[in-house]
Amino acid sequence: MNYRALKDGDFPLRPSQSYMLNLWLFAKSLIKACIAKGPLTRLFYYPLGTARNRLSFSSRFYPPCSIRLEKGFILIQLNKDQMKPMDQILETSAKIRSMEIRGAGRIATAAAASMRDFSMTLEALSLEDFNLQMEKAADILLKTRPTAVSLSNAIRMVMKYRAETLASARSAVVLNANRFIENSEKALERIGQIGSRRIRDGDTVLTHCNSLAAISVISTAHKSGKKIKVIATESRPRFQGITTIGMLDRLGIETELIIDSAARSVMNEVDLVVVGADVIMVNGTLVNKIGTSQIALSAHEARTCFMVAAETYKFSPRTILGELVTIEEREAGEVLPDISKYSHVRVRNPAFDVTPHQYIDLISTEVGAIPPEMSYLIIRERLGWEMEEDLI
Repeated sequence: MNYRALKDGDFPLRPSQSYMLNLWLFAKSLIKACIAKGPLTRLFYYPLGTARNRLSFSSRFYPPCSIRLEKGFILIQLNKDQMKPMDQILETSAKIRSMEIRGAGRIATAAAASMRDFSMTLEALSLEDFNLQMEKAADILLKTRPTAVSLSNAIRMVMKYRAETLASARSAVVLNANRFIENSEKALERIGQIGSRRIRDGDTVLTHCNSLAAISVISTAHKSGKKIKVIATESRPRFQGITTIGMLDRLGIETELIIDSAARSVMNEVDLVVVGADVIMVNGTLVNKIGTSQIALSAHEARTCFMVAAETYKFSPRTILGELVTIEEREAGEVLPDISKYSHVRVRNPAFDVTPHQYIDLISTEVGAIPPEMSYLIIRERLGWEMEEDLI
């Protein structure tokens, strides 16, 4: 297996610290910085006072970069001018995997843009070579987040082309990607217009995690002059709720932040729950940020309306064939950073859970507000899905 080495960097470690402490601190920081990029394949450390006081390493997934130690942190900066076409695919996939890019909609548009840029810079020898490299890039992106159907739908739409020449294939990919990104932006605006009609003046809205579609619904209601209040969960363990309250605060919307387990305690104060979606199955069942199903259950028990705001590309075509949605299990360190000190403790960290369609009152999409039972029609008519495609 071939590995492309990174640019070596000099690291002025603190001479007052012992060799072993320097090594431990340095390796810990480096591995933490690189963990999302791929396996660390070679690590050499030369102690202070030697001729080569530097670190050298290579990683299968790491694009070219310069590295320096500054104020106790290892800073890794990409050298864009040295990047090959595949490097920017690897960069995007690493950001998606590490959740630097997160949220189903953001993941989808980032993947589409990455595929577009890759196609434009790819130096293919033939149409067959171009198709092969595009499929390779698509496969790398698809493996980053197994649950997010928005990712697979985006790539599927970008890759849906038939061409007889290399130039026409490249043009088709660029056109498909740009169309997807543009439609995604328009969808958010339309979802906000449709969903906001369900919010009344004086309502209190509860939201979970950080969904651009849900925020579009809330912000549109606010901009229309309705006086509303939002209760946002902190959304552990990644605390996406902090991003949400920041966005709402900048919009001038009165917002309260609660811990996730307080959702039932405040539910009687809530008039409407609005959440986003990572996956919507053929029967309208929702896969979304962990904790969504508990909120839906609380809303159902309290007779509070539960609305999902989602672009149509978040519906899953393959669930028509009975395929189950893979629930991503993330690393234990997100929940318990010092888990290594425990001998008999195991951490379970599912990123998503499943909300039965019976607990969902409606789904607000760019084509209208629908009951969850209409999800089949969205998949068949909006996504243009054909059974023959997925049976191959």
